[in-house]
Amino acid sequence: MKKVLFSLAVLSLVLFSCKNTSNNSGSDSDSTIVEEGSTEGGHKYGMSKGMVKYTMDIMGMSTTSVLWFDDYGKKECMETSAEIMGMKSNSRSFKKDGYAYNINMEAKTGTKIKIVADQFDPTDMQFDKMTEEVKTKYNFKEEGSDKFLGKDCKVYTMDYQGSKGKFWVWDNIALKYEMSQSGMKIEMKAIEISENPSFPAAIFDVPEGITVTETSLDDAMKGMSK
Repeated sequence: MKKVLFSLAVLSLVLFSCKNTSNNSGSDSDSTIVEEGSTEGGHKYGMSKGMVKYTMDIMGMSTTSVLWFDDYGKKECMETSAEIMGMKSNSRSFKKDGYAYNINMEAKTGTKIKIVADQFDPTDMQFDKMTEEVKTKYNFKEEGSDKFLGKDCKVYTMDYQGSKGKFWVWDNIALKYEMSQSGMKIEMKAIEISENPSFPAAIFDVPEGITVTETSLDDAMKGMSK
């Protein structure tokens, strides 16, 4: 079970450590309110501040994750909780100063990985701003629209180096996605969306009392396979 919990932590870290060059961070001086469903002005999301609660199924195991974001997605944090056969896991993942952090809130330890350019990351894609080059590279296709959680979503698929995915996207937020690679299948679904929720600003920082060590994406993946 320790391996399972470790794998969940690594998965969260991997998702937050990859950064595709199609993502535009936006201008700090642009505070224009954008229309729902649009990410004009370089914003990642169409709403300024939000919370999305997800359930995730990974190889038959269920977890709960909450995405918090502010400033149209320039700041965001994913908190993931799981309990498997009595063993609890509570992790927090976020990006700061060019690194992707994964904090084990139970063990008071954490790791950080230097953000890698030009790798696929379903948490960091601006679907409406993909260049044709990126679409071709990842074989991204828009497959029409579908309703999910009462929202009109655009549906995308991708197929890249053995990774296949399908995404239901609203306001540039992936409300649902399905991924498969090397026999591992992941399904993540939003079950709740909140606009302008209250949360502490410190959620985007390393908590006090946490010991953080730097690692590499390759080492993290090796540990997951052991």
